[in-house]
Amino acid sequence: RARLAAQRAMVDISLESVRDGALGGDAFIAVRVGETQKLSRLRNGQVYRFPQAGDRRIGKIELFRRIGQSHVDIDVEGSSVVKQLAVDCRDAGLGTVDLTVGVKPQIEAGKDGSSPPSRQSSRATALHAAKDYLSRHNLEVRLSEAMKAVLRSQPENPVDFIVERLRGGTSPLSPSGGGSPISPGGGKVILPPIEHKSLSKEPSVAALPGGTALAPAAAAAAPVRPQKLEPLFPQMPAPALAEPPPKAVAAAPGAPEQVPFELYYKANFRTIALPGFSRIYSRFSGWKPPRPSSSRSGGSRPAPRKAAKSEETVTTTASAPIAADSSGGEGSTAAPDSAADAPIWAPAGEVSDELTAASSAVFNDACMRARLPQGVYERLKDATVSGAATSEEDQRIIAEAIFNWARELGAVSFAHWFFPMRGGGGAPGGAIGALKMDTLIDLDWSSGEATKPFNAVLPFERLFVGETDGSSFPNGGLRATHTAAAFTTWDRSSPCFVSDNVLRIPCAFVTHLGAAIDDKTPLLRSTDAVNRQGLRLLRAINIGMDAKAIHPYLGWEQEFFVIKAEYYRARPDLVACGRTLIGKLPTRNQQGELNYFAPPPSTVNLLLENIRAAMLRIGVAMAVMHNEVAPGQHEMSPVYCQASFSCDNNAMFMEVATKEAEKLGLAVLFHEKPFAGINGSGKHNNWSLGTDTGLNFFYPGKADKARELFVTAIASLAYGLCQHNELVRCAVASAGNDHRLGAQEAPPAIISLYPGTGFESHVDSIIAGGPLLGYGAEKTSVDPGATAAMPANTGIEDRNRTAPFPFCGNRFEFRAVGSSQNCSFPIAICNTVMASGMAHISSLIEGGMSHRDAVAKVFTENRHIIFTGNGYSAEWPVEAQKRGLPNLNTTPLATATFNSEKAKALFSEMGIFSPEECDARAEVMYESYVTTLSIEVQTLINMVESGILPACMLDLMNYEALPALGGERQEVYSGIKTEIDKLSEMMSALPSGLAEQASYLCDTVKPQMLAVRRLVDKAEGLMNKDLYPFPTYETILYSHHSEAPEQESREKTFLETEVAEYFRAVGRAGEADATYAQYVEAMTEEVNALVAAAEDALLPACTDEPPVELRATYERLYEETQALCALMGDRPSELVAEAWYLCDALKPRMVAVRDLVEEAMDAAPRHGFGSMLGAVCC
Repeated sequence: RARLAAQRAMVDISLESVRDGALGGDAFIAVRVGETQKLSRLRNGQVYRFPQAGDRRIGKIELFRRIGQSHVDIDVEGSSVVKQLAVDCRDAGLGTVDLTVGVKPQIEAGKDGSSPPSRQSSRATALHAAKDYLSRHNLEVRLSEAMKAVLRSQPENPVDFIVERLRGGTSPLSPSGGGSPISPGGGKVILPPIEHKSLSKEPSVAALPGGTALAPAAAAAAPVRPQKLEPLFPQMPAPALAEPPPKAVAAAPGAPEQVPFELYYKANFRTIALPGFSRIYSRFSGWKPPRPSSSRSGGSRPAPRKAAKSEETVTTTASAPIAADSSGGEGSTAAPDSAADAPIWAPAGEVSDELTAASSAVFNDACMRARLPQGVYERLKDATVSGAATSEEDQRIIAEAIFNWARELGAVSFAHWFFPMRGGGGAPGGAIGALKMDTLIDLDWSSGEATKPFNAVLPFERLFVGETDGSSFPNGGLRATHTAAAFTTWDRSSPCFVSDNVLRIPCAFVTHLGAAIDDKTPLLRSTDAVNRQGLRLLRAINIGMDAKAIHPYLGWEQEFFVIKAEYYRARPDLVACGRTLIGKLPTRNQQGELNYFAPPPSTVNLLLENIRAAMLRIGVAMAVMHNEVAPGQHEMSPVYCQASFSCDNNAMFMEVATKEAEKLGLAVLFHEKPFAGINGSGKHNNWSLGTDTGLNFFYPGKADKARELFVTAIASLAYGLCQHNELVRCAVASAGNDHRLGAQEAPPAIISLYPGTGFESHVDSIIAGGPLLGYGAEKTSVDPGATAAMPANTGIEDRNRTAPFPFCGNRFEFRAVGSSQNCSFPIAICNTVMASGMAHISSLIEGGMSHRDAVAKVFTENRHIIFTGNGYSAEWPVEAQKRGLPNLNTTPLATATFNSEKAKALFSEMGIFSPEECDARAEVMYESYVTTLSIEVQTLINMVESGILPACMLDLMNYEALPALGGERQEVYSGIKTEIDKLSEMMSALPSGLAEQASYLCDTVKPQMLAVRRLVDKAEGLMNKDLYPFPTYETILYSHHSEAPEQESREKTFLETEVAEYFRAVGRAGEADATYAQYVEAMTEEVNALVAAAEDALLPACTDEPPVELRATYERLYEETQALCALMGDRPSELVAEAWYLCDALKPRMVAVRDLVEEAMDAAPRHGFGSMLGAVCC
């Protein structure tokens, strides 16, 4: 990838990715642009900077492998010299290669008329002279030893210490209380970071005096310079880093201390301080999200920051020595040679967190406007409103723009993302979308070859439309194996986004004949119905005549439970059904209201923050997260947005929550009633309608026209809810939601409208002949009666949490929606009944009735749908029956009304469903209910027979000696066997026909399941707790609340929590899914650094006879290092297993090697042994 510098005529070519180990350790890359060529070892992230080469547009890249090496003495004077070299090749087949090399000194012309030496050659000459001077006086070695001694001893007066060392004297080691320049917390530097050596496949060894195996260099007759030694041990492949470890930068006078991320991380998270990690920290901090701008742009992928004239820093209170940075700070005009030379800093004066990365992975309107030609953008926006097809030419342009954008975000695949009708009544995964991932490639159709090459591209026709099998999804008979074709088509009102390197394209899903077999298509059709009938109503009442479109809006409130994954897996009922089929309430459940809005447990809080970060990145405005009423129950919700996009966001939320929980050892439960006896979970849908000009149908406003529209809109809603009450109940009907509706924790199954007590009085006034205006919609304030607290503004109406459809100031809240549902279907029904009400009022007005009289007539005929009392009371079902409101308290009762003639007429009139689609969807609803109940019954039978009854038998055996102590155990345990046998017999008598099966399971089998449960739960209270075969409610609900995280080792803490914590600190919480991979990379880097340090520590033993007292140290160091390399070679291939293997098995061996390296480094100078050690290590 080439990036053009804006102010200098330079071009950077960076090696973005190479598969680790694909070319071995001795691979090199040569990059040529124009007349300039650069050569280096092949590694990820390497950057080469070239001057622009005129009109050239092609750079040449070549790959090489080193087959051997030798050295030639270039210290010649006078005439040229010819030298003969023998190069030993690593490939045994090549043997030895003889080379003849000529070395000839050259004198550059000066003032004799020829061109003067260039600045570069003068600099090189000076550098050579400086190096020659240092070499003649052996200063490099002596300074290196002195610096190593300073770092090891940390004397109080380091200058005097160094002077004493250079004079050849000995200085007493005075302990210092100062911290290490790398370790802010204090303590001695173990080893400095050492550059990677070449990867060696096979370690070649010879004999060290005394019998120890060492490198061939030790056996050579002539002394060998340490820097020319080959590695003793094979190094493990690890990705090279794009940036070096950051340096500390001096703070301005009087400014707070400025610390780069390496020091910040070590000071704040106190992880292990072995050498390899300094480079890993810089890797973690190398990526920064884009700075927030005035417009929310999803434009481009954030690129690694480059050095600026003023380094950006992060302010921290960590106490760490700050060193001046001389590599170019304020006012520096010298650009780094490459991007790799640029230090990475945290932003100064700005927060770097998930908010700055928000909407960076969604192709939203701002991104679309920036990347598409103006005409294409406008036509696409118009088509979203009008429904016009996008031309092939525009499709090509749009596809190319989305492809380029997605590739910048790392996408390698794309997928049409759609939502089949497979809601499983709370079963795991029911509402999560379907997708098939296709690689972003296509054949080069212009090629004349039989086997055509392929290119990276997003084919335009596959962006907008796709084809798949429709018969394998629930379809109610609309598809069959021999008529299976179905098509996905992009919902242009919901933007594409990138998640997990996949470009997701939200789609509708229809059959070969255009029938809807998903949840999104009805929503899109109902949006059209609301738009048509809403504009018609506005014209009829002469309000909002400039509006061109009406949009439904949705803001959802997602409730869910979080438990430990190990307990989830240990409960067959949770795994198979999403809810517990047996389980006794703990003595403390939700009494005392201790859970609601309490601080979430630390592990759950981390999960919620990770979810929020991931959702923000794909453009979802997550706004709220808190503890709910039940223990282990939580809620998250976003700011409202256009309904189709919002429904997609909710489906993605459930998927993201599940994935993020897995990474933390947790499980998320979306079932409406996972635990009996405590509150279940809902998904309140805050729904409203608004015009493109800003009119809200459900906000009274201050102007008369806005208030007339408000009254008219509620009349339309009252008509729809009353005349099509059964359909609204069907919208939330499922096996899971049946456990929740009417259970004193959620609205009853009776659908009613709560507009507020004040508006109810206004309705009665209109019915009595009063005007539409007159509703007192002004907000009031309440005084807390304390001088320190200011008065609070109240809502227009009080809140009624017992109503299924309450008014909330500027919207209505559909509170009966189940937590596991896809929001699309409930909102589609809301849109449909609202459209029917608006159409009815428009017809009355168009027929000659006045606006006031039409609204009054609708309120009069539908007054009984309005109820402002307590929906939880026992009196309400009686009152509702008197009013003629249906009480469809089970899914089979509700489903029977969905394909009635009245319902089919409504759906046909509004353009939502054909009669065949109504019948098909009713069949799917029956089938889902039957499947859910059948799975639950079989799971319950299996749990009782394979777990509960054997435990009962073992428990009874404890009382054989004293049966009287057994109490009622014999009776209860025997009763379980009797009742479970009855349940099995009932299932064997299941009738035929889906409707009949659903009714039988609901009315006959389900009560028997409760009879079994009552006895099993009683047995749980009697049984020895060690015999109960499943995790109990108390264990499941509270284990992650009260248990401290495992502290077996600091590395496990790092692996489980601190990497994710760090990602949040630097605004990359959405990338916490890379925790294990990052840990493996970090440990591999550390092992390689440690092995390199061990090689350097062993160098003195390769050149001289080691003292007797050091021989054992060198032998143990060599043996331990060999064992460490062997362990690395045996690590498992599966990622998580590899991470834990490195943590548990490899870490002790690494500590042993580290200690021996320290011992060798400490002992060598005392014995005057290994004068080159300091030069190599420092």
